Amino acid sequence: DAYRISGDLLASAMHLIRPRTEWVEVPDYTNSEGGTATIAIDPTLSPSENVEAYYRKYRKGKATWDHALEELKLVESRLANTRLRFEQLLSPTGDDNQVDLKALESFLNPKTEPVSAKPDPYRNAPGLRFSSGAFTILVGRNAKENEELLRRWARGNDWWMHTRDVPGGYVFIKSIAGKTIPLETLLDAGNLAVLYSKAKDAGKADLYYTQVKFLKRPKGGKAGLVLPTQEKNLTVQLDEPRVKRLFSTENEL
Repeated sequence: DAYRISGDLLASAMHLIRPRTEWVEVPDYTNSEGGTATIAIDPTLSPSENVEAYYRKYRKGKATWDHALEELKLVESRLANTRLRFEQLLSPTGDDNQVDLKALESFLNPKTEPVSAKPDPYRNAPGLRFSSGAFTILVGRNAKENEELLRRWARGNDWWMHTRDVPGGYVFIKSIAGKTIPLETLLDAGNLAVLYSKAKDAGKADLYYTQVKFLKRPKGGKAGLVLPTQEKNLTVQLDEPRVKRLFSTENEL
């Protein structure tokens, strides 16, 4: 809870934050003995943005922790089932009161079927393709690629992302049934949207994103031109390690 506590303390003392400072000392109401706490802040952010940055780190850490706990429960359940089955196989059965060695060997050395490679569904799509966890991200680099991706490769439940008020390529996150787009994938797509836009040199941009089914084409508009509705906002600063990781998954199509 360290990030949440820092966010709470900072939120209660935003008036103490001075411009261009990297640290702020605030009253520590979480300490029964009183005193103060020194909190690191980003001098390029506003007081409220610094508070949100700490809450964002808390939410991300909590989500990671919760996921790890769920994975641990799943592993423990599988281990318990495996142990139970193993004990059953070691118990003598049948009229001869013998262990079924064939069944035991089959359990200890299960045969696995070779996994055949799935055909790439985006092999003939224009632009670039990246992987973000289980999700696929498609990127158009110009108006022609934007239009073709929108017309032929994007589906209604896919997500569209673009820089706000700045020319750039369209970024599509292919949806997966029953799965919510995680924040990390949104940030991956956001970095690609900034990278393939006129905001690249600035290294930061305001973005908006919505599902493809909420895009409207203006009458008489140019190819690829759309107007988003029910959009959400996202501000992204280029993250070099993230971009490097994305390009390790990239396939030019």
